[in-house]
Amino acid sequence: MTSTAIILILISAFLHAGWNFISKSGKPSPVFFLILTFSTVLLRIPFLIIDVTGMQTVPLKFWYLLLATGFFQTLYFTSLAYAYQHGEISLVYPLIRAIPVLLIPLVSRILQIGEPLSAKVLIGLIFIGVGCLLMPVKSFKSWHLRDYWGPALFWIVPGALGTVGYTVVDSQAIRLLDQNNFSMPVSLIYSGLLFLAVIPWLISVVTFTSGWKDFYDYRGRQIMAPLIAGLAVSLSYMLVLASMKYVSNISYVAGFRQLSIPLGVLLGILFLKEKMIFPRIVGCLIITVGLVMTALC
Repeated sequence: MTSTAIILILISAFLHAGWNFISKSGKPSPVFFLILTFSTVLLRIPFLIIDVTGMQTVPLKFWYLLLATGFFQTLYFTSLAYAYQHGEISLVYPLIRAIPVLLIPLVSRILQIGEPLSAKVLIGLIFIGVGCLLMPVKSFKSWHLRDYWGPALFWIVPGALGTVGYTVVDSQAIRLLDQNNFSMPVSLIYSGLLFLAVIPWLISVVTFTSGWKDFYDYRGRQIMAPLIAGLAVSLSYMLVLASMKYVSNISYVAGFRQLSIPLGVLLGILFLKEKMIFPRIVGCLIITVGLVMTALC
């Protein structure tokens, strides 16, 4: 894993934790993420217009992958919104990030994507997964499955699967874009097309759930929260896509991005007054160890 990839993913992790904090502290809903997505697309439209001729060389397979990643990203956004409605960020965020860390290497192996992972990286990823699973535990003495049970859990699982889906698809789709055909970085072009592909999926979700009445929650100054979160999402995701060019296996990206977990938990403690209990401290330390092991390979 190169130093360039590490720097890009570090910045992305800070931004990722930030927009999750904004989402949790506001009024998370599919409408929130629809406004967020629109703001990211508006930022990208000028670049897409400039390079519209370059898209004529894009293979048909790319558009199929784009449609798929739009679905997976919508699954993630929708699940995250409902999970935050029912759970704390220190519970939802670690779990929705932990499951993909464990599944992405398996999916990559099955699909034969990237190079095989070294033993050191595999151990590091296991550390990250175990650390994330410790985060919701209230006490080591009374550790029980009910620590993971509640309304939020129903949405954490599909949200994590959405993350697995779009991470794997994105790694393949962005490689189909030839930098020589675009004047802008392909990561910038792809992230714009990605969020554009999310909009019809999210509109469908909003139509069949809230029926658009949730838009009233974002009148006046309230709309600033999803707009600012959209800016952070846009920058964060662009950096992740860019980092994929500097790693030999996307599992490295999925692992090192988990630095955002302790950052998110810290934001919850400092600003949302969530409790930081001992198992969560241990979980953060284990995650950090796993991150270092993954990043240094």
